Amino acid sequence: MPRFYLERFANERMQIATVDRRTRARRASAIRETAAEKDFYTAINTEGAKDGKTEHLLSHIEGNAARAIKNILNPVFPLFPRGRKTAPTCACSLPSRKYAAS
Repeated sequence: MPRFYLERFANERMQIATVDRRTRARRASAIRETAAEKDFYTAINTEGAKDGKTEHLLSHIEGNAARAIKNILNPVFPLFPRGRKTAPTCACSLPSRKYAAS
Protein backbone atom coordinates (compact mmCIF):
# COMPACT_ATOMS: atom_id res chain seq x y z
CA MET A 1 0.00 0.00 0.00
CA PRO A 2 1.54 3.35 -0.95
CA ARG A 3 2.57 5.32 2.13
CA PHE A 4 1.13 8.57 0.73
CA TYR A 5 -2.27 6.88 0.65
CA LEU A 6 -2.08 5.70 4.27
CA GLU A 7 -1.03 9.20 5.39
CA ARG A 8 -4.57 10.43 4.62
CA PHE A 9 -5.90 8.13 7.38
CA ALA A 10 -3.11 8.59 9.92
CA ASN A 11 -3.20 10.45 13.22
CA GLU A 12 -0.75 13.22 14.13
CA ARG A 13 1.85 10.56 15.06
CA MET A 14 1.52 9.02 11.56
CA GLN A 15 -0.22 5.92 12.88
CA ILE A 16 -3.33 4.12 11.68
CA ALA A 17 -5.60 1.65 13.44
CA THR A 18 -4.90 -1.96 12.51
CA VAL A 19 -6.67 -5.18 13.48
CA ASP A 20 -4.99 -8.56 13.92
CA ARG A 21 -6.89 -11.03 11.75
CA ARG A 22 -6.54 -13.92 14.20
CA THR A 23 -7.07 -12.26 17.56
CA ARG A 24 -9.19 -9.30 16.36
CA ALA A 25 -7.06 -7.11 18.65
CA ARG A 26 -6.89 -3.46 17.61
CA ARG A 27 -3.75 -1.37 17.89
CA ALA A 28 -2.14 1.74 16.45
CA SER A 29 0.62 1.01 13.96
CA ALA A 30 3.14 3.30 12.29
CA ILE A 31 2.32 3.67 8.61
CA ARG A 32 5.95 2.84 7.74
CA GLU A 33 5.38 -0.65 9.19
CA THR A 34 1.84 -1.20 7.94
CA ALA A 35 0.92 -2.96 4.69
CA ALA A 36 4.57 -2.93 3.62
CA GLU A 37 7.03 -5.61 2.65
CA LYS A 38 10.59 -4.84 1.63
CA ASP A 39 11.52 -5.94 -1.90
CA PHE A 40 8.01 -7.30 -2.55
CA TYR A 41 8.28 -6.58 -6.29
CA THR A 42 12.00 -7.34 -6.59
CA ALA A 43 12.74 -10.21 -8.96
CA ILE A 44 15.78 -12.40 -9.49
CA ASN A 45 17.29 -11.89 -12.94
CA THR A 46 18.82 -14.58 -15.17
CA GLU A 47 22.21 -14.03 -13.54
CA GLY A 48 20.78 -14.73 -10.07
CA ALA A 49 20.99 -11.12 -8.86
CA LYS A 50 18.16 -9.04 -7.41
CA ASP A 51 16.44 -6.85 -10.01
CA GLY A 52 14.61 -3.87 -8.52
CA LYS A 53 13.35 -2.36 -11.80
CA THR A 54 9.69 -2.97 -10.95
CA GLU A 55 10.15 -1.54 -7.44
CA HIS A 56 11.80 1.53 -8.96
CA LEU A 57 9.02 1.99 -11.54
CA LEU A 58 6.28 1.73 -8.91
CA SER A 59 8.14 4.15 -6.67
CA HIS A 60 8.31 6.65 -9.52
CA ILE A 61 4.60 6.27 -10.33
CA GLU A 62 3.62 6.58 -6.66
CA GLY A 63 5.75 9.69 -6.18
CA ASN A 64 4.11 11.44 -9.11
CA ALA A 65 0.66 10.26 -8.04
CA ALA A 66 1.24 11.50 -4.48
CA ARG A 67 1.98 15.01 -5.79
CA ALA A 68 -1.08 14.92 -8.04
CA ILE A 69 -3.38 13.75 -5.26
CA LYS A 70 -2.02 16.36 -2.84
CA ASN A 71 -2.79 18.99 -5.46
CA ILE A 72 -6.32 17.65 -5.84
CA LEU A 73 -6.89 17.69 -2.08
CA ASN A 74 -5.39 21.16 -1.62
CA PRO A 75 -7.14 22.54 -4.71
CA VAL A 76 -4.39 23.44 -7.13
CA PHE A 77 -6.18 23.35 -10.47
CA PRO A 78 -5.79 22.67 -13.23
CA LEU A 79 -3.59 19.70 -12.46
CA PHE A 80 -0.11 19.98 -13.85
CA PRO A 81 0.18 17.88 -17.05
CA ARG A 82 2.04 14.97 -15.46
CA GLY A 83 -0.51 14.82 -12.64
CA ARG A 84 -3.34 14.26 -15.10
CA LYS A 85 -1.62 11.07 -16.21
CA THR A 86 -0.10 9.69 -13.02
CA ALA A 87 -2.99 10.00 -10.56
CA PRO A 88 -5.23 7.64 -12.60
CA THR A 89 -2.28 5.31 -13.32
CA CYS A 90 -1.59 4.88 -9.62
CA ALA A 91 -5.28 4.52 -8.78
CA CYS A 92 -5.62 1.79 -11.39
CA SER A 93 -2.59 -0.08 -10.08
CA LEU A 94 -3.80 -0.20 -6.45
CA PRO A 95 -6.17 -3.16 -6.97
CA SER A 96 -3.46 -5.21 -8.72
CA ARG A 97 -1.02 -4.51 -5.89
CA LYS A 98 -3.59 -5.69 -3.34
CA TYR A 99 -4.11 -9.02 -5.08
CA ALA A 100 -0.38 -9.53 -5.55
CA ALA A 101 0.09 -9.15 -1.79
CA SER A 102 -2.63 -11.68 -0.91
